[in-house]
Amino acid sequence: MKSILQTRWMRWQLEWKSLLIWVLLPIVLTALLLTIINVWTDESKVPIGLVIEEESVMATQLVENITSTKLLDIHFLQRRVALQKLETHELDSVFIIRKGYQESIHENQRNQLIEAYSSNRSFAYSVVTEIISSLVQEDASRSKAAFEVKHLYKTYGLENQWKWEEIVEESQVRQQNEALLTTDFSYQKNDGRIQEDTSPLLKTWGIWSLFSVLSTFFLFDWVLKENTAAISPRWRFTTFSFTQYAGLQLVLYTLLLFLMDLVAATLFNFFFNEHITSTFIFSLFLFRVVLNLFVFLLAIHFNQLLLYYISSIALTLLLSLLGGAIIPLDGIMKTHPWLTLGNPVYHLLHESMPLLWLSLGIAGLGLWLWKGDQRLA
Repeated sequence: MKSILQTRWMRWQLEWKSLLIWVLLPIVLTALLLTIINVWTDESKVPIGLVIEEESVMATQLVENITSTKLLDIHFLQRRVALQKLETHELDSVFIIRKGYQESIHENQRNQLIEAYSSNRSFAYSVVTEIISSLVQEDASRSKAAFEVKHLYKTYGLENQWKWEEIVEESQVRQQNEALLTTDFSYQKNDGRIQEDTSPLLKTWGIWSLFSVLSTFFLFDWVLKENTAAISPRWRFTTFSFTQYAGLQLVLYTLLLFLMDLVAATLFNFFFNEHITSTFIFSLFLFRVVLNLFVFLLAIHFNQLLLYYISSIALTLLLSLLGGAIIPLDGIMKTHPWLTLGNPVYHLLHESMPLLWLSLGIAGLGLWLWKGDQRLA
């Protein structure tokens, strides 16, 4: 074993540049792509001016709701400055929360609560108006509900009446904790209630898995390079066979790449706020084991490097596409679950166990090792 480790160390000393590039490639490209996406997202936000003429509880809550809208780039300004910036086209539009906003809501008045201004270059004015109007409508609807409840208390002479603020607060809690809108779908003979779960188009680990699969394929080209027709006869004169050598190299590369996977998880957690749990770490380990087994067992059946590289790119795209790394395929997977059977990328993104491919990989590796020992005997 010591001689095998020394042989690999000598190879790494000669090829340290390519090794360093391929082990760092998934982390670097993922971080670069995510940074570009974040910058583009920030620059694509709609700049609007927000003027606050009233400081009340409801006005503050409305400002927080507007600020939490990812589409908008909020600039808090005075009325005069905001309108000047609108005239010079520095802002897409200006919205003013007028004095008396909370009082008007309390009195169930819905007109002229917000002043809105636009220019001849306001490309997103209608969209932003609808967003802010919907938030104001929520406040108005809660207020109307509070008036109706208090009216029912008064009509039926009930005691222990709820205050207006308590009713509004309770409605906000209900809205946050309960799915207020569900849709019933019927597929053929199956009836059921489906609650749609929206997921982001691009996930950090989805992007990383794409580059990780590709780099793993290219790192495992040593299987072909170190067992060519010119080199394979020399294994007969060594103290260990190529089967023993390759099996130990598989373990070494798995440990090395899993260590880099942990580095990636640490960096993504620190820079991109990716939540890392023990369950995910275990899924990441299984992903690495299954992927290395699959790539290794595939590589030993190739004789030409060019054909291996072309197949690697095609299989990388196939695994990433069917695993949901490039485009979310949750809807398709629900109707065609067989597409995800054993896919390590899919199981990584869903933190599950790829038992099928893990079993097949271990069985395939065991069979290959047994055949190698049989030939030596």
